[in-house]
Amino acid sequence: MSNFGILSGSPSPHRLQETMYQKTDPKTKMKATAENFEATYLNTMFSQMFAGLDHDAIGEGGQAEETWRSMLVNEYSKSVAKAGGIGLAKEVYHELVRLQERRVQ
Repeated sequence: MSNFGILSGSPSPHRLQETMYQKTDPKTKMKATAENFEATYLNTMFSQMFAGLDHDAIGEGGQAEETWRSMLVNEYSKSVAKAGGIGLAKEVYHELVRLQERRVQ
């Protein structure tokens, strides 16, 4: 048994996320879902954009550069989506709201 209390009685990260979502309203969840969808779409676009670059453009290639590049693309995608993106999240959000309203009626 640990004296730090980290392992005993601490909820898993997945459980914490579930608890966070339970406390937020549906529109906040829908906005986050729409933003995540746009970030995923942008990630695909940016990955293709970076695929055409020579390895010498950024580093000297290898496994470390591939890992670094994928993390960089992921952060670019999240950053652009959070800043307003290309408008995809807004459209997805409005569609989710429309579907939710139709479901309630």
